[in-house]
Amino acid sequence: MKTKTLQILIALFFTGILTAQTITGKVADNLDVIPFANVILKDNQQKIITGATTKNDGTFELKTNQGNYILEISILGYKTFSKTINIKGNLNLGTIILRENAQALNEIVVKTEKRILERKIDRLVFNVEKSIAATGGNGVDVLRITPGVQLQNNTLSILGKGATQILINGRLSPLAGDELVAFLSGLSASDIVKIEVITNPPAKYDASGNGGLINIILKKGTQNSWKNATTISYIQNKYNFTTVTNNFFYNKNKVSLSASINANKGYFENLEGIVIEYPTNLWDIDIAGKQQTDQLSDAFYWIMPCLRRQL
Repeated sequence: MKTKTLQILIALFFTGILTAQTITGKVADNLDVIPFANVILKDNQQKIITGATTKNDGTFELKTNQGNYILEISILGYKTFSKTINIKGNLNLGTIILRENAQALNEIVVKTEKRILERKIDRLVFNVEKSIAATGGNGVDVLRITPGVQLQNNTLSILGKGATQILINGRLSPLAGDELVAFLSGLSASDIVKIEVITNPPAKYDASGNGGLINIILKKGTQNSWKNATTISYIQNKYNFTTVTNNFFYNKNKVSLSASINANKGYFENLEGIVIEYPTNLWDIDIAGKQQTDQLSDAFYWIMPCLRRQL
C-alpha cells in the first residue's frame, strides 16, 4: 500500500514539473495598448516554440514548459522587442513598452476609410492595399509583417497552430514549401488586396485546415482587360542569385484568371550557429556553407461566378 502511495506521489510530482507554464503580459507604447502584435517564444537555437498575437486590450498569453527562452515582440511601426527569460513557473511580464520606428510612423496612422487591420470573429484581416507594405516588395515580404503569421524553414504557419493551409482567392493552393515561397516571391506586394489569417476555419476545411488557413486575396484587375508583368532581379552579395518572374492577369466579363511562372538560380550563404553551455566551459560552433538553389514553379488560378465560394 505504501509503495502504491509513493508511486502516485512521484507521478503527481513529475506531472507538475511537465505541466505547461503560463506566460502573460501586456504590450503598449507611451500612449495606448497595442493590439495585433506578434509575440513569439524561441529557444536558444532561434527555433520558434510557440506564439500568439495580442488581443484588443494589448494582452497576450503563452503556454510552454520550463526552461530558458527568447521572447520577441514585433509589429509594423515599432522596433522589435527581445528579452531572454527563464521559465520556472507561471510568469507575468507586466506591461512591455515598444518604441516607435521613426522610418515607419506613417504606417500606424490610419487615414483611410478601411482599417489596415481588422479583427473578426474567426479571422484577422490585413488590408495590404491600405498599407505602406504595398509599396515595393513581394508577397513573402508582406507575409513576414502580417500579424499572426510566421515563416520558418520555408513553411508558412499561424502562430500557435499546427500545419497551416494556404489559399489563393479562397481556393486551396497545391504549392507548398520552396515552391510556394518561390511563387509568393514572384508576386508584387501591390497585387495583393488583403491577407486573411483564419484561426477557426469553416467546417468544409476542417479535414485539411485544422491548423488554420491563410487566405491571400489578389487583385482581379480592371474589367475587360489583361496585364502581364515580367521581372528579372540579380542579387550580388558573397554569392550571386538571379530570379525571373512572370505574372499574367486576365479579367473578361465575369471570368477572372491569373497565372504565374517563377524561376531562380544561383547560390546563397547558409550560416548556422550552435552554443552549448557546460558547467566548466562553453562550446560555440559557427558553420558557414554555400547552398545552391535551382527552382522552377508555376501556378494557375481562375474564377467563374458559379465556382466562387465565400469563406
